[in-house]
Amino acid sequence: MSEFAQGTIITTIFNERDSSFGIVCPSGQLDATPSFGITTKQIAVQSGEHVLVQILIDGRNYPFHMTAEFSSLGFKGAGRAARESMGALADALARGRQRNFVVEYPKYGKSESFSLLDARRILGTGRTGILEGC
Repeated sequence: MSEFAQGTIITTIFNERDSSFGIVCPSGQLDATPSFGITTKQIAVQSGEHVLVQILIDGRNYPFHMTAEFSSLGFKGAGRAARESMGALADALARGRQRNFVVEYPKYGKSESFSLLDARRILGTGRTGILEGC
């Protein structure tokens, strides 16, 4: 699912366990820092807790240290390194060759799968990618 409101693009993927994985590009806002978040019932986190999340796409690992806020985990692409990590993730999702990608929570020994169906069309790549303009 992809939405556009007041210059902000939000793309969300839901799975069969009612978990969601979303990327946000607030290009029309004063703070245009991109972010992504995961809402899951697979793990119980405390607000403010830092959680290592590994995203596996086509056998490649994209690790992120995310911060818990209520029942969601979030990552903000502030700064060059974080922005480049988010860009690599979005590009890998859009170019993924497998049917799914996996989100692992190593500390909890849990993982879950999300579909890559239509990811290229929804996320775009290169100059037409979701993070272009953020």
